[in-house]
Amino acid sequence: MTGKQPQQMTPVKKRAVDRDESEEVIGYIHQVSPMKKAAKNNAPYFNCLFQTDKATFDHMVSFSPDKRALFLQAQETKSPLRLKDVTMSKSLSSPSGKSICCRKSTQVSSAMSDIQYCHKGFKTTAQPQINLADIPQQVTGENVSYYYYMPVKSF
Repeated sequence: MTGKQPQQMTPVKKRAVDRDESEEVIGYIHQVSPMKKAAKNNAPYFNCLFQTDKATFDHMVSFSPDKRALFLQAQETKSPLRLKDVTMSKSLSSPSGKSICCRKSTQVSSAMSDIQYCHKGFKTTAQPQINLADIPQQVTGENVSYYYYMPVKSF
């Protein structure tokens, strides 16, 4: 046995792009939001929907404010875009169950010759406005539970 001790190796830290596989997506832009500020770090961002198929709409967040004007133009002209170096993740709030993250490093180009489907308007279904007092008359005979707030008076 020698007096030499085994050398310990420290793990190499992975950068975010190493952990999250970057992808390329092609589609149409819908519902570009105004600029917002992230609550956690005050970073500027905007949201939109990205149509990746005939009837598939993914939520997208972009942390690249300079891309907003390009996205608004593509939305207005209904022109398809190719986005390289985006990150895909699961999302419970997205219509498709997927969310796309667009970064400053994301490359944007026209995809007019590569698109295999047409622009389709995304319509949100408006929920009918119902007064609480009208509920018993509308759902007679069905099992319905509803809760209401009753303020407690202090004496």
